[in-house]
Amino acid sequence: MITENPKGTFIASWEQSSFSEVELYADSRTGTVNFTFNDGTVQQITYTAADLGKALPVDSKSGNTFNGWTIGNGTDKYTAVTTGFLNTINDKAVPASPAFTPATSTSTGTVAKTFTITASAGENGKIAPSGSVTVKSGDDQTFTFTPNDGYVVKEILEDGKAVTTANSYTFKAVTENHTIAVSFEKGDVLAKFVDVKGHWAENYIRTMVEKGYMSGTSATTFAPDATMNRAMLVTILYSIDGKPAVTGTSTFSDVATGQWYTDAVIWAAANKIVSGVGGNKFNPMGSVTREQLALILYTYTSYKNGDLTGAADLSKYTDAASIHAWALTAVKWAVSKEIITGRTATTLVPGGSAKRCEVAAMLNQYLTK
Repeated sequence: MITENPKGTFIASWEQSSFSEVELYADSRTGTVNFTFNDGTVQQITYTAADLGKALPVDSKSGNTFNGWTIGNGTDKYTAVTTGFLNTINDKAVPASPAFTPATSTSTGTVAKTFTITASAGENGKIAPSGSVTVKSGDDQTFTFTPNDGYVVKEILEDGKAVTTANSYTFKAVTENHTIAVSFEKGDVLAKFVDVKGHWAENYIRTMVEKGYMSGTSATTFAPDATMNRAMLVTILYSIDGKPAVTGTSTFSDVATGQWYTDAVIWAAANKIVSGVGGNKFNPMGSVTREQLALILYTYTSYKNGDLTGAADLSKYTDAASIHAWALTAVKWAVSKEIITGRTATTLVPGGSAKRCEVAAMLNQYLTK
């Protein structure tokens, strides 16, 4: 049974040992605060335990420094939701008044007035500096945002209002207190590639990169129109299959231990997905033709006990007769499943080298069938 007590909502209890009992409570503290600003405006906000750490509104007054909010007749000043703040407002609707400190004077002049900028960042990134940042009146203050890998800045809020998204933001000639909050979101995985935007296969490539099946040929290029080689293809299929553990070494003389494709070749050969090119060689850097790609996908489907039914009529393709006998069944199957389509309305180009963009498109079709 769920009950309430000063600790919060009672969830459960159990004996941890013969000497102690553990009780579990949910933090159910909540309350409403009516903030009365220096200019007479009032803002009503309800807070719960989920808001712990959240910055409170800020106020300003000419010639003064804002120190926080006092609740009711209390003397404690709050600039953020703390445990003490939640305890004070729990189960109540309370007024809050701004607290200020006036600038002081000395025999040599007025002490420089300062203001506070409260900076916070959401998940998947950082803001620097962070927390309560003190800024002298009239000074500039810059904040820098650093997203985690694969993320970008989603939104920047200055005093609760959205501003232009960038990787930094500067408050110019500060004359009052402010807040700044930044949030992050997943970025476009293709943004780092200079050769993909606008390509006909852009969306297919994006899907393959997001899933981790394909990667760039360098830090800034994907090379969508480059030829797909045999090592690349088996590595992609190995990734799609979850990279199962392999044992032993490659039986091919041209596949050395420790190469980026070694485990993939061992896996593919062991499961009869690929075979060598003769002479005990695999030819990892050799290009993959379109009919070879169809055959490899056909044998991979067999390995996965997938659907191998379907045989398209290839009579509309003027080059169908050039398909090798060993690949004909696989090509008919791939065309029937719309995994492979003609390069033109009347040609399949079965012996043409498969491009990386074509493989991305074909594998998207394959994985959705």
